[in-house]
Amino acid sequence: RVPIFPNVSAILAAQMLGVAQGALEALTEMAQTKVTPGPNLDLRDRPPAQSAVSVHGAAITAARGHLHETTDAIWAATAAGRAPLAEETAATYAAAMHAMMTSRAAVDTLHALGGTSALYTHCPLERAHRDLHAMLRHIVASPTLAEDAGRVRFGLEPVDAFYGI
Repeated sequence: RVPIFPNVSAILAAQMLGVAQGALEALTEMAQTKVTPGPNLDLRDRPPAQSAVSVHGAAITAARGHLHETTDAIWAATAAGRAPLAEETAATYAAAMHAMMTSRAAVDTLHALGGTSALYTHCPLERAHRDLHAMLRHIVASPTLAEDAGRVRFGLEPVDAFYGI
């Protein structure tokens, strides 16, 4: 009874949140040892870096909680013997898309803060950036699914052929 596309969308979003969490941890670790030559502040002493790890850390945690909430609702519906309501499916798509965009914003920002060190394949930030952007090419990361979630909120029918599958 659980529709496959919102389920896979939630799974991909959860994986992206994991990549973003890994990038956050990688930057935090890098900041403990990265010394900036010259008169510039070290990474850990830069206010934009401090703000970014705080804000993106909270955003990742919040997106993860919301994704759990919406997937729990679909699971509860199916466990009770009924198909999820259109609103429950839309909420799951919206939460998944939010998690994906939150992950993208976090990884892009953290990768940029890593500076030139983040350009090399030995750096976890490079891998997180590359992996996340590859994941965003998956069909269940398509913006049309978010558009359809909005259509359902407006009381309209979804138009994407994969929406209800």
